Amino acid sequence: MKVKYQHKTEALKDRFPPFPVSRSEIVLTSVSLNKIGPKDRIVLRMEVGWDKPLHWDMGELELILRAGAVNGPIVFLASEACFYRAHTKLEHVERGGAEHQIYYLSVISMEDRARIVGPYSLEGIVYED
Repeated sequence: MKVKYQHKTEALKDRFPPFPVSRSEIVLTSVSLNKIGPKDRIVLRMEVGWDKPLHWDMGELELILRAGAVNGPIVFLASEACFYRAHTKLEHVERGGAEHQIYYLSVISMEDRARIVGPYSLEGIVYED
């Protein structure tokens, strides 16, 4: 398969202060993909470095991938847990649709059981089919 288009956004570890994740969804980053054909394969790679707050035994974090807008439809959702620190790497694959698409990576923790410590990134790759 041939790569038609690729875009990655990221925040490296130690380039920002750690911040808590709460019940309110936080958009970490987004990617804008172009040149998408109806049969193309879209690969979205997510990476989030996070840990639990000291006062909890276990951390919990949900990663949300939305298409089209920050409040657009959810195309991928994952629940993660850790006892101290985690470096979550996930991948979502879908078929092409609109010629141009924006994807948003968000996080939420319903009981405030997570902190983003970095790095975090979202990479989108469009493969010609």
